[in-house]
Amino acid sequence: MIKLNKKIMLVLTIVFVILFNTITFSQNYIDLSTFYDVNGGYWYLGQDNSSVKQVLDKNESVFYLLNQEIINKTITGKIKVDGTTYQNDQFGLVFGFQDINDTYVWSWDAGGVHGTEGHVFYYKNRTINNLEIPGDILYDKREVGLAWHKEIEYNFKAVYLENSFKLYIDDQLIIEYKGKLPSGKFGFFCYTQDMVNFSNLEITDASDKLKPPIEELKSPIDISGGIIPNRLSDENLTKSTYQLTNTSKYDLDDLYLLVELDKHLSLIEESVIVSKQNIKVKYLKNENLLKMNNISLKAEESLRLSFYLHKLSSFDDNSRYFNQFSVYSNEGDILLSKQLNIEHKPNKINIDLSSIIIGQINIKNNNKNKAIKKNSFQIITSDGRLIKVDKKGRFHLLVDNFINYYDQEILTLKLLIEDNDKIKIKSDKIKIIKIKPAQLIRSDFNIYLGGKNNE
Repeated sequence: MIKLNKKIMLVLTIVFVILFNTITFSQNYIDLSTFYDVNGGYWYLGQDNSSVKQVLDKNESVFYLLNQEIINKTITGKIKVDGTTYQNDQFGLVFGFQDINDTYVWSWDAGGVHGTEGHVFYYKNRTINNLEIPGDILYDKREVGLAWHKEIEYNFKAVYLENSFKLYIDDQLIIEYKGKLPSGKFGFFCYTQDMVNFSNLEITDASDKLKPPIEELKSPIDISGGIIPNRLSDENLTKSTYQLTNTSKYDLDDLYLLVELDKHLSLIEESVIVSKQNIKVKYLKNENLLKMNNISLKAEESLRLSFYLHKLSSFDDNSRYFNQFSVYSNEGDILLSKQLNIEHKPNKINIDLSSIIIGQINIKNNNKNKAIKKNSFQIITSDGRLIKVDKKGRFHLLVDNFINYYDQEILTLKLLIEDNDKIKIKSDKIKIIKIKPAQLIRSDFNIYLGGKNNE
């Protein structure tokens, strides 16, 4: 046997301690043998220490924690519940852990604890029980159909910053919270749930995701675009299309766009098209102002919008018309773009004979116990086209098969509704429209709910 002197033994001991306490293996997964349990549970390590299984069904919160505090980190890994368990209760992750009753928790329930499925992010400040969330709820995402399922491996990503928290499951954003968060220990969490596997854990720096105060961002929104060639023969009608781009490296939320139209121009409100959903569009006619609220743009993401403008009198080739564009943050009402004056020039008439039909579904509800969404309707045309209706009930279609300027066409629009047999409506469901080349035609459907017949 080779005998080692005391100095060599000391060096080997130090090296061993350093290697043992490092939080990653060569494959970049964290060594879960460096974690420690709090409040019991039985945490069974996998062979390579990159996975751990909590195998005890205990009617208390149990934790398995990294023995160091973290903040401004991105944490990724996998979670799976074995099919051998009889439970459908809670598991998740904890952040900023100081004590059992002083920690931030993401919890995922399959309906076994509070009778509700889904996700919740909360500050835990008291003992857990079956009657209520044991602390202050910061973000609630509990809905039917959001339960976890056995034998499915879920990929999670948590971004834990000093001013926000996001959690993704299989690349889908589940939790988004904005508020001050503390540094603290990170770990795994179970409550009355056994056979939960946590694995492939990685922790990386996320300091670059910290957004500075909004007033320190200098013009991060770029606006580009302008007039496109006129499709219609009406020289007083032109279409404009624009693009907003978040040129910063930060995600920006709660923005609004103001378009101050030239006093000689008017907006055709039904023609406004936006490339993202859930954006609120409002036209203030008295001020000739278009306002778009509830805009969120991720870093480098763009938003496109277009609309038709009409000249109040004939365009003069020598006149110049300007629309002013501005993007603000509702947080402090701060300008985040250059205040651009974009020139709007008159278009020349081209030979495009296309016509456009625009319209809207207008609903009058006499039966308050019944409700129907405007985008539940569809329109089918006599030439076999199925026209979609947006959330505001708006629709449009292009008619472009004219042979010459003296040609004309008769087109029938028929209104369809999902579950028509369940909801009584009274309306004119068929429109017969005579179309000539190069027209802009408005044709609305007026719907009355709670009618005596289903016409």
